Amino acid sequence: MRFNTKKWRILNLLLLLPCVLAAQERFVTPISGAYGVDYIIVNYVDWGVDETILDAHCLSKTYDGHQGTDFVLRNFALMDTGIAVLAVDTGVVIFTQDGFFDREKSSDPAKGLGNYIGLTHSGGFQTYYGHLRKNSVLVSVGDTVLPGQQIGWVGSSGNSEDPHLHFELWYDSLFHIDPFSGSCGNAASFWKDELPVDSLFHQWISGMVGFIPDLDTLREEPFSRSDFDQQDEAIAYWTLIYGLREGDQLKVEWVNPDGLLWYVEDVVLDRDWWYYYFWSWIYVPAPAYEGGWTVRLLRNGELVEEKPFQLSAETSGTQAAGMRSVIQVTVTSGIIRITGRDVHGSHYQLVDVHGKVIDSGKMTGGSQVLATQRYISGMYMLHVIPATGEPQLFKVYIP
Repeated sequence: MRFNTKKWRILNLLLLLPCVLAAQERFVTPISGAYGVDYIIVNYVDWGVDETILDAHCLSKTYDGHQGTDFVLRNFALMDTGIAVLAVDTGVVIFTQDGFFDREKSSDPAKGLGNYIGLTHSGGFQTYYGHLRKNSVLVSVGDTVLPGQQIGWVGSSGNSEDPHLHFELWYDSLFHIDPFSGSCGNAASFWKDELPVDSLFHQWISGMVGFIPDLDTLREEPFSRSDFDQQDEAIAYWTLIYGLREGDQLKVEWVNPDGLLWYVEDVVLDRDWWYYYFWSWIYVPAPAYEGGWTVRLLRNGELVEEKPFQLSAETSGTQAAGMRSVIQVTVTSGIIRITGRDVHGSHYQLVDVHGKVIDSGKMTGGSQVLATQRYISGMYMLHVIPATGEPQLFKVYIP
């Protein structure tokens, strides 16, 4: 239930005031890890009237009608390592749902919370933990849990674009409550150690790749490089930043070995962004421009980061010993396909998250197809060892 008028907001708070006061500083943080390293809060409960967007701290860290708090992970690579979801208080499990795909990257409201857990607590409160990893629910209906006890793993199931925990607090299953305190919200906090408000600009992570990336690729945190050559599709710089405000200018400058600007890409933001991927790429310059290059990220004219990288000229028309092999791995419905000019004579190993080799072999021809129905759903590492050149490592998710 959601009330969209200030009148109902005030009535809601007055009715719940005795309960709020009794429950102050009661809950532990519902996610493991460190704020700003493993996760950040991107969305709080929406306090806005009608279509106004407003969180408890008088900022725009929410969206219209949002009834919970979103603890967002750095990326899917971190999700795969396992970030625990924790019960905030002593309670009894009243609902579990599991088994849904947990690597969603586009919003679909019809999918709801995906895999989630509901708990009931003393004082008439309920908490919900949504978008969990597939097959990660560790409790059953009727179980009693303790504060800080792990009950699942953070995922991206249901209506989700990035790996995150959606946490909701309710009273009597009728009124949703913002557990955070703020001058535009509740005067009292439900947290034992409330996470401080973070509205400043931060750069979270960044990297460089030898191909033209897209958003889905960057959400997986591709392996970063600093050496490129004529075999690469492109040279791309990317970063994940947060705490951006309407009117901020982001700019990426590419500087050649002579210290001259090669290319500039910029954007002026039309709204606040609390979680933002930004990337820029150039086609690989001609061999005449080999040497030490630099790419710079600036915000409002101030340097955020500077990355040096090396461009090497292609040594010959054929691949020289020690140069990278050119291998591509794609996952489509029912198959893993390994293609590239260096597939013939190469070996592969498919390794599960526990380091166990579950499939291996020698490849012939220009491609190799692995049928995924033979494997259990989950994340794997695919090692490709070409006959010449450097071994390559790929992350493969099998739904």
